Parts: sequence; structure tokens; C-alpha cells
Amino acid sequence: MNNKLIKITMGVGLSAAMLLGSVAGVSQVEPQIVQAARSYKIKLNYKAVVYNARGQRKGALKNGRTVTAYGIKKIHGKRYYSLGAGKYIKVATASKVGKAAQPAQNTTTEQPAANTESTSASSKSGLMSLNNSKFKEEAAESFVNQLNEMRSQRGLHKLTVKPALKAYAQTRANEIVAKFSHIRPNGKRTSYEENIGLNSVQVSTTPQEAAKALLDEFIYHDQGSNWAHKKSLLSKANKTIGVGFAFEAKPGMATQGNKYPDYLGDRIAVNLQTH
Repeated sequence: MNNKLIKITMGVGLSAAMLLGSVAGVSQVEPQIVQAARSYKIKLNYKAVVYNARGQRKGALKNGRTVTAYGIKKIHGKRYYSLGAGKYIKVATASKVGKAAQPAQNTTTEQPAANTESTSASSKSGLMSLNNSKFKEEAAESFVNQLNEMRSQRGLHKLTVKPALKAYAQTRANEIVAKFSHIRPNGKRTSYEENIGLNSVQVSTTPQEAAKALLDEFIYHDQGSNWAHKKSLLSKANKTIGVGFAFEAKPGMATQGNKYPDYLGDRIAVNLQTH
């Protein structure tokens, strides 16, 4: 998948202590645009040296291993896959997993690929799995668990899932599949401090992988919003959380002249409160 085109858009509404103004105790800001690559799988063709953002060696990965990449970054003029958490490997050492079909003309717009008879049975099975309520519930739970682990490692208290926030976040996740915005379908702003994100995952992904891909975007790839989402999720002030996951109705994506029938767009809404 060509990372130059793919975009992940995230928005965050922060408390009055962090930004201007509030209405009935709730402060909101316009969604912010974060340019980043969507996650995808790559397979190592050779033993790969792992580097940090300065190009310094930090370790190695074995040949044949499949890992998740979050786009391509240039370090000292050379191209590297970003593996998240500040780790990078050279593009030449790996290749993207999955076949890409070349259409007659290259395009520069991102749009769902039309379903065709060639869609595999495994894709359909994976789609049904992703879209069931159990998968969404497990992905939301995993997101909270992984976030709380990060918070604990930083000496922060764990966030508690609040049923009302959880239900609201699921409603918001469903809403942002249709229109990605902090403005709700009724024209009103979202009611809580909120982080929203979109991504794409292979239909064979697990709930834990889907959660990790979006959490990593918020924490490690948030430069475009001046780390606003990371600050929100790791805030000392917040005490409770609700997370909702939702998926597009059909698999398939076309970008930069390539088709990816086994990828499906997903959305996340994370709502937080200080009590």
C-alpha cells in the first residue's frame, strides 16, 4: 500500500484547562488533521537491523518474520519502514504482504474498491468477524488495557471504564463511519473530551492488533496535531474512559493505482472524563 497517499485523520476535544472556553463545563475544538500512514503488514526478506529515528542501531529482527508497518520515513536520505515505538527498518529488507492488482489508470484518490466475484471466501469470513459485536467489544477492551499499561509504565493511574462513556463512545464510533467529525448528525458538538481516529486493517486481523494499530497512531505518530491526542490519553487529570469501535460496511480499498480487497476501514472513538 502506498503510504504517500494514505491519511489518518484524528480529532480531539480537550478540557478548558488545556484549551480555550467551555460550554456547560465541556470544551471542544475543531478536528485536527494528522498526516500519517495507515498500518499494513510487511514480511522480512532478510535479517533486518532495527534503527532509531537518528539512524542508530538498536537491535535486529529475524528473516521471514511478519510485522506491522506504519508508513515510510526518510532518515539521512534513506527510506525506512516505521514499526512504531521509535523503531525503523530499511525498506529494502522487507516487502508488503498481499497482492496488489494494477488498474489501467493510476489515481490519487482514496475510495472503497468495488466488490467483485474474485473476493475471497476468507475475506468475507474475516469481514463478518470484524463487524460482529464481540470483535468490537474485545478491541475496545484491548485498547483500554494497552493504554493503561502505557500509563502504568509512566507512573500514571489506570483509567476506569465508565458504562455511560462506553455506550456514548460506541454511538460516536458508529456515527463517524458515515462522517468523520466531532460534530454529531444532529449538528451538535460531542459532549465529552474526545479522540477519534480512522485506520484500515486486514480482515484477518485480531481485536488486539486492531486496537494496537490505532493506539500506536495516537501515541507515536501524532506529530501533526502537536501530540494533542497523546497528551489527552496520558493526562493525569482524566479518570474514566469509554471506547467504541466501528467498521465500514464493505472491504476493499484502492489507492495509488493498487487495489486491496482484504482491507477494511475502521473507526475509533475514545471519550474521557476527569471523574
